[in-house]
Amino acid sequence: MGKKTIIGSVVAVFLMGGVSGFFLGARVQHEKVSKQKEEIHSAEEGVVKAPDSLEEQIMDWLIGFLELDSAQKVEIRPLIDLALKEFRQLELEHDSRIDAFIENSDLRISKFLSESQSQKLLKHNRDKRERRDARRAHDESVRERKATQ
Repeated sequence: MGKKTIIGSVVAVFLMGGVSGFFLGARVQHEKVSKQKEEIHSAEEGVVKAPDSLEEQIMDWLIGFLELDSAQKVEIRPLIDLALKEFRQLELEHDSRIDAFIENSDLRISKFLSESQSQKLLKHNRDKRERRDARRAHDESVRERKATQ
């Protein structure tokens, strides 16, 4: 391999790491905001306005950080929407693999547990998956409502 090929490969790896790091950070921020949405309540006023969608947060950051002009915003917004759609699909595929791994681990562990301990472990992981899936379904319905407005 030539020197240019090695340098090109290293640069490509760093760029891929940066892109994946950005989306991981965006997902962590999204989960943080989702949790905050559940916690934001006011006794006198009821529910306070929920924070912007992840798409809006990313666009706001890009607009401020890169000082995008109007034409750039128009061109970049669909790319962010597409990237997040693809990211959500990857996340679903990833989650199904993680779920299968957890179930397999639970089965192996449960051989050493009492029946009640085994059921408790299985219920905990099932409930956790159901909460995650319900949160995602809710987030998706909010995105769909906003898209039709």
